[in-house]
Amino acid sequence: MEANYKTKWEEFITENQTVDNQWVVYVKSLVNDIRLNGVDSYTEYTEDDFKEDFDNYVSDKTSM
Repeated sequence: MEANYKTKWEEFITENQTVDNQWVVYVKSLVNDIRLNGVDSYTEYTEDDFKEDFDNYVSDKTSM
């Protein structure tokens, strides 16, 4: 039982670190896009819009 718990915990931590790293890369990309193209295209984004954009960004990067 102890080993199973440790394995699940390590998988959880690894998964969270992966999502955190993907988020950091996405935000850097977003900042770069705003630097190059301005903020106008993002002014009306909702939280859901950013979430969808992040999901699409990750999907695009993982399908390469």
